[in-house]
Amino acid sequence: MADAGSSDGEGSGVGEGEGVGVGVGSGGDSSGETLASGDCDGPGSTVPVGVGCGEGVSSGAGVAPGLGSGVRVGSGAGVGGSGGGVGSGVDGGVGSGGDVGLGVGATVGSGEGVGSGEGVGSGEVVGSGGGVGSAAAAGPGPASVPTGAGRPIPAVTRSTATRVPRRTADCARRVPSPRWVMARMWLPVLVRSITRSSIGPGLIVRSGAHGRRPAANAGAGDEAPRQAPRCRHGRYDHHVTAADPRAVVALDLGTSALKAAVVSLEGRVRGLARVPLPLLLDGEPGRAEQDPLAWWSALVDGVRAARGAAESTGPLQPIAICCVGHGPTLVPTAADGLPVGHAVTWLDQRSGPDVSEVSALVGRSGWTVTLLGCARRVARLGPAADAATAWYLSSWDHLAMRLSGRAAAALQDPADAISPAEATVVGLDDRAAPVPVRAGSRIGELLPGPARELGLPSGLPVVAGANDAIAAFLGAGLTDVGQAIDTGGTSGGFGLYVTGSPSIRGLWTGSAPLPGLRYVGGAMAGTGRALDWLAHGALGDAVAVEALLDEAESVRPGADGLVFLPYLAGERWPLHDPSARGAFVGLTLAHGRGHLARAVIEAAAYAIRHVAAPAVAAGLPFTELHSTGGPAASRAWCQVKADVLGLPVVVPAVTDASLMGAAVLATIGGEAFADELEAMSALVGVAARLEPRREAHEVHDRAFAVYEELGALLARPNAALGPLDSRGAG
Repeated sequence: MADAGSSDGEGSGVGEGEGVGVGVGSGGDSSGETLASGDCDGPGSTVPVGVGCGEGVSSGAGVAPGLGSGVRVGSGAGVGGSGGGVGSGVDGGVGSGGDVGLGVGATVGSGEGVGSGEGVGSGEVVGSGGGVGSAAAAGPGPASVPTGAGRPIPAVTRSTATRVPRRTADCARRVPSPRWVMARMWLPVLVRSITRSSIGPGLIVRSGAHGRRPAANAGAGDEAPRQAPRCRHGRYDHHVTAADPRAVVALDLGTSALKAAVVSLEGRVRGLARVPLPLLLDGEPGRAEQDPLAWWSALVDGVRAARGAAESTGPLQPIAICCVGHGPTLVPTAADGLPVGHAVTWLDQRSGPDVSEVSALVGRSGWTVTLLGCARRVARLGPAADAATAWYLSSWDHLAMRLSGRAAAALQDPADAISPAEATVVGLDDRAAPVPVRAGSRIGELLPGPARELGLPSGLPVVAGANDAIAAFLGAGLTDVGQAIDTGGTSGGFGLYVTGSPSIRGLWTGSAPLPGLRYVGGAMAGTGRALDWLAHGALGDAVAVEALLDEAESVRPGADGLVFLPYLAGERWPLHDPSARGAFVGLTLAHGRGHLARAVIEAAAYAIRHVAAPAVAAGLPFTELHSTGGPAASRAWCQVKADVLGLPVVVPAVTDASLMGAAVLATIGGEAFADELEAMSALVGVAARLEPRREAHEVHDRAFAVYEELGALLARPNAALGPLDSRGAG
């Protein structure tokens, strides 16, 4: 199915004030709240660094000192200084006594909002969806978070750490030395410059990018009350909270980029890096390949950067690593784990005839059969490469073999694997039928060589991954029949949880990553890139994507009679037509750039409805859509989807759902949690739930009927236009 996406949904400006990350970097703040040093009793923190008493001088043990009065820290309410007051709100941070500044990193970013920039010098949202500072502008949440299973997860885990001795208020009269004052001035700048830098070409690094998860019913602007330190008779009680250093390394190999993250066992992304990847489209028509050596280089750079960012926030103990990836993508792999030539990606159109023949020979279809057909074509056309190939692997299995040295076929249901007998029937051998393993199981251990490259401990459990779209079911928090996912990403995709084995004409049916459930759905070809195409291709970078979204939001539903067909890379479901082409239909002189943008984002919603239509017509329950990937960062775009479908749209706290799905699988293989439901309960939260608007839904009903009709009407003209394409495509 589709990859997880090329857009991070980044937003800047959250927690960008002076002193971002001060103090937090010294020990790894897991909650965005700091303790008063010495005699203060405040909410939990992971380091004994906090609000300075008296003159705003923090005396905790951390590297970074407290800030003086009047310093602007992030966008949340800062914990005050003497008197135990709370800071003054949005730009505030001046203690309640009027003479005291903020302590160490009391509020970095927006507190507990998703992707609120809680970590050291982060101040940026990474795919937060509902996070403050994202396009969605959805807000932070409370200290105790209801999860998908309804079990609250405490925002802070208290421990029996050593109690810091009390100090009297006389400590406030201490005058800081000049050396201390200089440290207060320059350490925040140093920390910020290190953690916000880019490492290597195209490598984007975020540290502590996601805070605690908002409540399931949190919407934009919902703010959880913060608890001020408790003061009794001029003295403060201080309890130090020790954070759990355990975390997993999650990898998501997307078509346009590889993402690497270090995720704590409470679902906080402590470090995140994104490395762009090229797609090789030149040469013969229909070619779409990638170099797996570039994957590995991106993986090494991404893991080292994410690991470094995570270590800057406190002690780190990796317990497992797991990779999910795009597919069906085939990688001929040698016995030493190195690739034999290029990977043939899911976008490649040259294996169609082989796939059809293989499907008829084995009597079934599915993406594993697609891989088998692709392997047959590669083996037939490249006998020398075939002789050097030890295994024909999927993208994530190839990277798992490089990490562990073991070849396997990781699946949500091993029963779907290609058997040696099926491989033989189509003219191949058991090299096209690796041993099947269940996603989330332990494949092997991290080899010493890769461990040195990644900076991770040798022997770290390597956990079986899955297709990135399947992993997104887990990372988006889907648990029940009737829940569906919009995968976002480069292509876009739709999947609906069902029971039994319904056969819906035109839809793909497969095993869900949860026992007892299956899914029906399909993947589009280029819906997820349509808005990027408009901004960068059609408009030549004249306007940013974010600005286009703002302009689109000002246009009425239905784009004033303008409809867009998002078939910029042909179309898979529901048309199954590689010759399909995009089109704006209904243009008039009254339409402007905002109308074009509005039509594009509405088309992404129409495409989901188009794929889902056969399931709805068959009477299958469809109760809500979980929106993920880059588009989920825009609240306006998510509202369009709710209006088009006439159903609630749920936005996960971390919209990089495939990446979080990899983290869920890693925690299972790392034996932190017993199964998927327990892991999802701990790691996955909800940022927002958007309800459909009746008037807008009625408008979209009429526009969707036109959209559906146009796809059929333009099939013949598009086929005729293909031969005129000078690139030889179509």
